[in-house]
Amino acid sequence: NNLNNNNNDTTTTNITNNLDGDYDDYNREGCYVYRVVCDEPLIVRSTLNVSDEYRTNLCFQRDELVSIDQIHPSRHRDSPNGPFLRLSDCSGWTYERKHSNVVMERLPVESGLWRFYVEDNNSANESLRRHPFENSPLVVPAVTYEPFRLLYCDCKVVDPKLGTCAYRVQGSGGGWVLDTERMEESGVVRKHRLLPSTESLTRTRDAAIVPFLDVCIV
Repeated sequence: NNLNNNNNDTTTTNITNNLDGDYDDYNREGCYVYRVVCDEPLIVRSTLNVSDEYRTNLCFQRDELVSIDQIHPSRHRDSPNGPFLRLSDCSGWTYERKHSNVVMERLPVESGLWRFYVEDNNSANESLRRHPFENSPLVVPAVTYEPFRLLYCDCKVVDPKLGTCAYRVQGSGGGWVLDTERMEESGVVRKHRLLPSTESLTRTRDAAIVPFLDVCIV
């Protein structure tokens, strides 16, 4: 499930993929998204350690996107493991490298203000996800949005393989919604509507008041 993407929006990139700089610069918090690039399942750890004894029951598959809220350096500057990445739902830790092998890559995340109505397409209500990909676990307790519900989102990430977009919902504690839904037989189905006001909204990230605009939902 994904949200409609406006290719003409004027949002600015919140982060870069470059982590060059002082060693301590890796110690940072914010909204980050990583893509799994290893072929085998990436098993989440309970702490900042790649050892198997810290494995949890949660894992991610290749090309899935993972929401991260903290990047933490390895305890040793020359370690072949890390930096370590805390899942934004606080369910565990992953890492960029394991034994010098890259297992996750960081994606650009855009900051802005996007506005959506959940589209009425005769399907189930839209559910809030923990991570920005279709089969992500849902937030607990479950949060669903009925058709025509107005959503404001503050971060956007593009899936580099599918070309679809995911948006973080404001006030949701870090949950994500998607701009389209992929069906195995019928291809891509439009599930949400990105309003024409999006471009102007994304220019003012810190706007305290967003004017309501009359729109026609079809």
